Amino acid sequence: MFINVLLLILGLGFIIKGGDWFVDSAIWMARITKIPPFIIGATIVSLATTVPEVLVSVIATMQGSTDLALGNAIGSIIANIGLIMGISLFVAPPKHTSKDYIIKGLYMVASAIILIALSLDGLLSKPQSLILWGLLIGFFILNITSSKKDGTMEEVAFDKKYVFLFILGAISVVIGARLLVDNGVAIARALNISEAIIGLTIVAVGTSLPELVTTITALIKKNSNLSLGNIVGANIMNILLVIPSATLVSTSGLVMRMQTVVQDIPFSILFMSIAMIPPLLFKRFFKWQGLMMLVTYGIYLIITIL
Repeated sequence: MFINVLLLILGLGFIIKGGDWFVDSAIWMARITKIPPFIIGATIVSLATTVPEVLVSVIATMQGSTDLALGNAIGSIIANIGLIMGISLFVAPPKHTSKDYIIKGLYMVASAIILIALSLDGLLSKPQSLILWGLLIGFFILNITSSKKDGTMEEVAFDKKYVFLFILGAISVVIGARLLVDNGVAIARALNISEAIIGLTIVAVGTSLPELVTTITALIKKNSNLSLGNIVGANIMNILLVIPSATLVSTSGLVMRMQTVVQDIPFSILFMSIAMIPPLLFKRFFKWQGLMMLVTYGIYLIITIL
């Protein structure tokens, strides 16, 4: 048990540092290409920081732990908004919202609703996962279109330092994810905690640490749009990349517990609503919005654990 705890902490360290390098590289990309930070956050950074969730869910599914795989993906969505976006908005809510946030945010909500519709019978089949893959491609096309409208590509020589940091960050996150899932599961099983709860809490928060690091770093560097773009993009990736990837390596589709369909996914939509309704109505964010997310996240954890 002691060794498992040490290796889990080591895994978290790899993920945290790797995520930090990703942020620095992404800010550099935004600066030299003149692509809006929200777009960079919603694509490159979110894809990079979602790597742990993809690896954890795929590995868990291949090992027969589908509850852990699903719990990790859905739990990460809830942690991203309830905990991480909650912290971001409570500390430094942007005074204005952007058109990109509204469009990508609505895409996130629509993706979650489609996931529920596909999972009502308790099974996400491989053919059904193709619908999610299609939506993922649509998301990338949407972002490419937005970047062409809002930003102008500039031919600038790559700085080897940031290329190195990007690669090193990727390797660190991969190693950290493996250490996290293996030792987190071992510890929780030794304590007789179910795999679903492990995924929704310990593993989900652990694999969301890159997003947390991104948020904290972005807040320090006064770039909250990068943080919000990363969170929205990461949630879309969890729905349209992590879950379909786990389905792809499953034997005959991904079996979903009833609790996932009637509690966890609806809760994720509730969090998305808190994130989307105020900006839609008032064109800005509020501190109370972040506080509401944090309180609701605490309530969700209590309900889930009990």
